[in-house]
Amino acid sequence: MKRIRTLKDILLLAKKDAGRKKLVLVGADNCEGLKSLSEAMQHGLVQPVLVGDKDSIIKTARSAKFALRGIEVIDHPNPTEAAAVGVAMCRSGEVDILMKGSVGTDVVLRAILDRERGLGRGGLLSNVTVFESPTEKRLLFMTDPAVNINPDLARKVEMLRNAVLVAHQLGFETVKAAVLTAVEKINPKDMPATADAAV
Repeated sequence: MKRIRTLKDILLLAKKDAGRKKLVLVGADNCEGLKSLSEAMQHGLVQPVLVGDKDSIIKTARSAKFALRGIEVIDHPNPTEAAAVGVAMCRSGEVDILMKGSVGTDVVLRAILDRERGLGRGGLLSNVTVFESPTEKRLLFMTDPAVNINPDLARKVEMLRNAVLVAHQLGFETVKAAVLTAVEKINPKDMPATADAAV
């Protein structure tokens, strides 16, 4: 596998994967979400299903210049119900990817973490963001800027494991990790995060 150093490399890798992935956008009355979908569709990566308030989706799609022809729109104006429908579609295998639109993060996470109807896989759920560094000429992975607000040491270890797993799936064999805190000096009394970083 060619070494991945840019977001464009990830795009090329995704294009090599056979076939379009089915993607459900929950709270699809979201301009940025629809624009992202449009770009992914132009690259032949996804076939979307839109879930949310149908009237609002149609209005937002017009505003975003997003063509709805041939795209399934499922009317669920209630955000909690929309999130549950999207998660159920993922759970059943009807779609491959769940994407958050205008629905609140807390609403989507509640649906994902629901013990009976969610996407429970065991272990800690964490966010991994991949971005391209203009100065380093490589990709950087950051965890967790969105899901785990105040993790303890055990959760930080799990977050790091999840980030390494994502990096491995993108072809990075050896991962270098840096644990960041507000200061570099260890001060467990006033800044427990520095002691966690040291561990």
